[in-house]
Amino acid sequence: MALVIPEDYAAVAIQMRRAGDPDPWYVTYGITNLGDPTEYETLAGDISAYWEDYILPFLPADSTLSGVQLRIGTGSPEPLTLFYPFSIAGSGSGTTLPQNCALLVTKTTSRPGRTGKGRMFWPCVQESEVNGLGLIDGSYRNTLQAAWDGLLTAHAEGSSPGVAHPMFLLHNEGAPGGTNPTEITGLQVDPVISTQRRRLR
Repeated sequence: MALVIPEDYAAVAIQMRRAGDPDPWYVTYGITNLGDPTEYETLAGDISAYWEDYILPFLPADSTLSGVQLRIGTGSPEPLTLFYPFSIAGSGSGTTLPQNCALLVTKTTSRPGRTGKGRMFWPCVQESEVNGLGLIDGSYRNTLQAAWDGLLTAHAEGSSPGVAHPMFLLHNEGAPGGTNPTEITGLQVDPVISTQRRRLR
């Protein structure tokens, strides 16, 4: 089923790359309050700045934030897709788990049921902070949680007064409860890592 992206909403895909990996990684979520088309490039720059402030400190130095894709609702079945390339290196250190191991971040909203939650997967979890059962060290998890809280707040407050791009959960066609976007009220870091089998090659 197709993702429904109403007008003045966009599906954001954060693209990251790591040296030696031919395929990029993506983290996705919805936003609103896009501004007019002349401001889309500025919007992409704002989003990359939020990630640089809060998430890139955990991204290894051999990895980069390589772009922001915006799929913008147009009122028709086909969104307008734009890609803005960047090359912002991570500043993290230490040894990370293999790329098929990822931090699971749950998008929470006020909408009840399964359609009121979404998930994001973010690789680059520190190997030394995870035990043999995949449980993340409590102190490290709290540090990560503060970073994701900061990212959510940055979107909600914007880079300047009156220019906010709050995060929203977008829904697929036929979703129980309808397809109106739901504002994301929290980004919850799971205490156990997740695995993505498709990343094993």
